[in-house]
Amino acid sequence: MATDITEVIPDALTTTDNVKTMLSISGTKEDALIELLIPEVSGLIANSCQRKIFLAANAANPITEYYNGDNDPILIIKEWPIQGPILRGNALRGSNLITDLPNVNYLFPGQGVVGPGIPVNTFVLSVDSTLNEVAITNPLSQDAISTRFMFDMAVFEDAMGAWGAGQNAFAPNTQLYPGTDYGLKRDLPNGIGSDSAIAIRLNAVWPGDVYKQGDELSAWEIPGRGNIQVTYWCGYQTLPPELELAAIRTIALIRSTRLYGQIIQSQNYADKVASYAYTLAHLPQTLYGLIGGDIGAILSNFRRLRQRG
Repeated sequence: MATDITEVIPDALTTTDNVKTMLSISGTKEDALIELLIPEVSGLIANSCQRKIFLAANAANPITEYYNGDNDPILIIKEWPIQGPILRGNALRGSNLITDLPNVNYLFPGQGVVGPGIPVNTFVLSVDSTLNEVAITNPLSQDAISTRFMFDMAVFEDAMGAWGAGQNAFAPNTQLYPGTDYGLKRDLPNGIGSDSAIAIRLNAVWPGDVYKQGDELSAWEIPGRGNIQVTYWCGYQTLPPELELAAIRTIALIRSTRLYGQIIQSQNYADKVASYAYTLAHLPQTLYGLIGGDIGAILSNFRRLRQRG
């Protein structure tokens, strides 16, 4: 099911007030500088970590991505953590509504939903944030009162999908169902999502393609060509303090070097003649100095270390 497309803007990893508190800055003289640096540093950190989204509140959610199947049962989703809420609600036999949910955070049309009385291949049809309820595609087969419902991703598998450009690409009949066709590795506390962002194809593999050249008798396996579509809600529910610390440390470094525009590599004071000399670091050292060293160590747990998708 299609969703509106919103440009991904890097999440702000700190606030002006927090920067001023951390760096003991009083008054408003530097507010404009700090407000300028926050989005720039946040984007720099996101790029350094090869991430697009850090916070679940990012307006681009839910995001849709395309992957190439490679005949392996494991698919590593690009962004993490993946939000997969487990919420208590009420539903009556024969009804297509799940009502009285505590909230509808991280729910979206098209995602799979699993729970007592919910038939296989049931997906969210619409989300009502005023009444805290969702409509689903199939009626329940039994009453479900104060029951836990699990909400998942929206995953499609279409050999001719071509990154969404194929004719009738990723039609409804190509959608996979959680717990039957694939399983999201739910390793967040209480199973409310996935930090590893691993989707495992059940009793199958994420299919690739085969290629045969000319009149050759044999063919060989190749990766699929944009044959998997995944829509999901990603990001941390609250900002990890380590990310904010890295952002403030980077802002502090830029602030301290703004006079020369680069990191000072060495300084020399000659007291007898009251002279001062300095040497600026070369550009590669400057870039490493911003996100390397102790700041890089802080960010190590947030970096994508291997190719996803």
